[in-house]
Amino acid sequence: MQNPFPDGKGSCYKWTERGIVPMMTRKELYDGVWISTVRGFAEEQDLNYARLLQILKEQDIPKPDRRALFRIRQGEDGRQMNHRPALEGDPDAPVRLPHRRPPKAIEAGTGHDMSARLAPDLSSLGRDRDVSYSLELARTEDLIRKARDYEDAASIRRLIKGVRKRLETGDLEHPERFAEWAAWASEKAAWLDPAEARCDELLGRRHDPILAPKEKRPRERS
Repeated sequence: MQNPFPDGKGSCYKWTERGIVPMMTRKELYDGVWISTVRGFAEEQDLNYARLLQILKEQDIPKPDRRALFRIRQGEDGRQMNHRPALEGDPDAPVRLPHRRPPKAIEAGTGHDMSARLAPDLSSLGRDRDVSYSLELARTEDLIRKARDYEDAASIRRLIKGVRKRLETGDLEHPERFAEWAAWASEKAAWLDPAEARCDELLGRRHDPILAPKEKRPRERS
């Protein structure tokens, strides 16, 4: 039997005795995300984006920073950027990819659909497990973002208290503007604080009510 994906989009599938297994070397994955960005590469190869991010972290594969992302989106080849971090470790080590669904493989010379003969790790059960992992990872990342916003809101409130102390001691320039500024800063802290989840007149709502049932939550605004 021959590899049904000799080149092109399906080149990340490896033909083995067990069937088609989605794999790439660390170097191929490294170059891929620096050519297309992580999200672009995930879309091109039909990969689970959240799981791909986790794999890059586990494999210690550098991904483009914000500056590189901007330049790649402008058409530059990320592989040629001077500030691209070097890939440490074995570049030829295999990495299993988190595909959202298995390919529809055709046995060479027969025309028979081989989807049912794929390895068990590409079954619908594996995809369901991948979806559950992705949802749980997204929920955890959202919790971390809320915790950081909570700390930032607390920092804003400490700043307001610090400025008020300087006002009380008379060591503050333009004291007549304090009341307006403090009210504005307090509103932003309430908007940022997930425990309050205040809706801002201009910025809208950053966080939904923190204990709202999932099925009733409106889409978050970032």
